[in-house]
Amino acid sequence: MIAAATRPDLVRSLTLIEPCAHRIASDDPLVAAAIEDAREFMADARRRPARRYLDLVYPAGQSRPEPADWLERAAWTALNERPCWLADLATRPLADAGFAKLVIVGDWGTVSGGYRPGMAQVMEKVAATVADRIGARLVRVCGAAHEPHREQPDAVNKVLEQLWSAG
Repeated sequence: MIAAATRPDLVRSLTLIEPCAHRIASDDPLVAAAIEDAREFMADARRRPARRYLDLVYPAGQSRPEPADWLERAAWTALNERPCWLADLATRPLADAGFAKLVIVGDWGTVSGGYRPGMAQVMEKVAATVADRIGARLVRVCGAAHEPHREQPDAVNKVLEQLWSAG
C-alpha cells in the first residue's frame, strides 16, 4: 500500500489479502478494542522468549512451518518490529489512482488455533473499510481465514486472473 500510494504511476493493479491496516478502521469500536488488545498481547509477548510466542501462535497439535530455526528467527523479528497493524497508511492517493484494486478477505468459516478471539469480525471490518476507502472491490473467499492465498489458492488465483484479464 505504501509503495502504491507513493508511486501510483508505476502500479498496474493492487491486491491486498487480509490487509492488517487496522489504523484505517480504528474509528470502529471493535477495531479500536482489537488494536488495544493486540498492543497488550505484544507487550506481554515481548517480555518472553520467541519460542513462547510461537507456542501462542501455533498451539499444541497445530503444525508449524519449517525449518524451525527460521521460524524462531521470524518470531523474534516480529516481536521486535513495529506491527503492520499500527502503520499510518495513505488511502486518498490509492482512491484517486486509476488502476484496479482488490481486497481479499477470508470468510473465516474455518479457523485453526492461534487467532485472537473476535479476529474474524475485526478482519472483516478492516478489509471492508480499506476496500471502501481506496475504491477496491472486496472479495470474500469461502473456506479460508487469515491466509486465503494459502488456504484456498485456486479461488484466490481465479479472482486474480479475473482482475488482470479485465485490466
